[in-house]
Amino acid sequence: MSSSVMEDETSRACDLLIIGAGGAGLAAAVEAASHGLRVTLLEAYEEPGGAAALSGGGCCIVDTPLQRSQGIVDSPELALADWLAWGGDQADPEWARYYLTRSAQDLYAWLETLGVRWSSLSFQEGNSVLRWHWPEGGGHAVAAVLLDAARRLQARLIHSARATALIQRDGAVVGVRAEIRGAQVDLHAPSVLVATGGFVNNRTMLLRHFRNLPDDARLLSGGAPQAMGGGHGLLAGVGARFANMETVWTYPVGTPNLRDPDGQRGLVVRGLVNEIWVNKGGDRFHDENRRGARIATPALLRQSGATSWGITDQAEIRNIRLLCDAHFGPHGDDREPVAEFLAHSPYVHTATTMEGLAEAAHLPPAHLAATLQRYNAWVERGLDHDPDFGRYLRGARPIAQPPYSALQYFPIAQKNFGGVCTDLACRVLRDDGRPIPGVLAAGEVAGMAGGHINGAAGLEGTMLGPSLSSG
Repeated sequence: MSSSVMEDETSRACDLLIIGAGGAGLAAAVEAASHGLRVTLLEAYEEPGGAAALSGGGCCIVDTPLQRSQGIVDSPELALADWLAWGGDQADPEWARYYLTRSAQDLYAWLETLGVRWSSLSFQEGNSVLRWHWPEGGGHAVAAVLLDAARRLQARLIHSARATALIQRDGAVVGVRAEIRGAQVDLHAPSVLVATGGFVNNRTMLLRHFRNLPDDARLLSGGAPQAMGGGHGLLAGVGARFANMETVWTYPVGTPNLRDPDGQRGLVVRGLVNEIWVNKGGDRFHDENRRGARIATPALLRQSGATSWGITDQAEIRNIRLLCDAHFGPHGDDREPVAEFLAHSPYVHTATTMEGLAEAAHLPPAHLAATLQRYNAWVERGLDHDPDFGRYLRGARPIAQPPYSALQYFPIAQKNFGGVCTDLACRVLRDDGRPIPGVLAAGEVAGMAGGHINGAAGLEGTMLGPSLSSG
C-alpha cells in the first residue's frame, strides 16, 4: 500500500472506531451507520466474521413470532428464571434481564429486517420451553448479512489492522494506535468500541485462567482462531476492570484437528445421537443425551486422562458434523474434509467387530463388549430410561450395524464467559465502577455482554445472541 493511499485510508474522520469485525463489531457498525454515524472497523485478519461466522448460529430469544406460531408461551420472566438457575450467582441479572426483555426486538426482528430468516426452534438443556432459534444458514449467514449491511451503509472496513494500544488524553480514550500492513498509524475518534472476541486460542492466557483442569488433561482450543485476547490487553492498559476470567466454556466432545501441526486446535463433534461414551476402562459414565458444557464436561474431567471414546456404528457415523474450524466449513456441511477426518484422524478407529474396535482404541475388549451389550439390551427392551444414568431411550436404536467406530474426545475450550466489565450502555468500567470516557466493549471480550452476563454456565444460544445484541 502506498503512503498516500494509507494516509487517505486512515485519516478520514469517523464518529465510531470499532476494533474487531466479528459479530459484535459488525452489529455495532450496522446500527451506528444506520443512524448516520461515520464508522471505521479495524480487523486484524483478512477475513471478517470472527467466531460468529464459525458458529452454529443459534440464539436464545424470548417471545418471538416463531415461538407463538408453534403454540409456545414464553416470557422474559420465565427465561430469566431459567437463566439464573443455570448460571448461578455469578450471572449478571441486570444484563440478563435487559437482554431477554429486548431480544425479540433487538435481535430477532432487527436481523429479520436485514435478511436473516429464523427457520427452526430446538430444545436445549436448562430451558423450560423451546427458545433456541436457528437462523437459516447458521452463523456464517448471519455474519454475511451483517457484513453486507455494513458495507451498504458505507461503514469503512480496514483489513490486516492490528490495534496495539488505546490512545488516551486527560483520562479519556480518544483513538487507537494500530499496525496496518506494516505501518504504525494513529486513528482518532470520539468513541472507540473494543469487540475483539475472547482468548481461547491464546494458550498462555487460557492456561493461566482455566481452573480445576486435571494435570493429565489435554485441553484443546476451539472457537475462532482469531480469539487471541488482544482486546483484553488493550483494555487492561487503560485500567479496565475484569470479571469471571476463569470461566471458560468448555465442551466434552472435542477432537484434535489433524491439520493443526501443533496439535492444540480442536474440532467439536456434533450430529451423533445413537452413541455411548466410555472411559479408559470401557465403562459408561454419563447420560450421553446431556452433551452440554455445564454437566457433561465436569463428568469428562473426572475420568482418567480427562478423555472418553464415543462408540457408534455405520448407520450413525454418517451424521457426524464438525464445527469450529473454518477449514472444515462453518457448519460441518462440507463432506470432503469430514471424510478426510474419518479416514485419517488417529483419534478415529473403525472395525467390523467390537473386539477389533477395542483393540484399535486400546480399550479392554471384554469390558467394552459387555458395556455395549448392556446398553443395547435396554434399547431392545423398549425402556424409557436407562437404569444407570437415566438417559432417555425412546426413539433410540441399538448400536449394532458394523463397522463400528470409536472417536476419542477431549475437553475443548470454546468461549470466555468472563471479560471486561461494562454498564448497560457498554461503557467500560474502572475498578471503582466509574466508566472510562470514550471506550466501550461488546461481545466476547466483555463475556458476551457486561462482563459476566451468563455467570458460571450459559444456556445454549446465550453466546452469539448477547454478543450481537450488545454490539
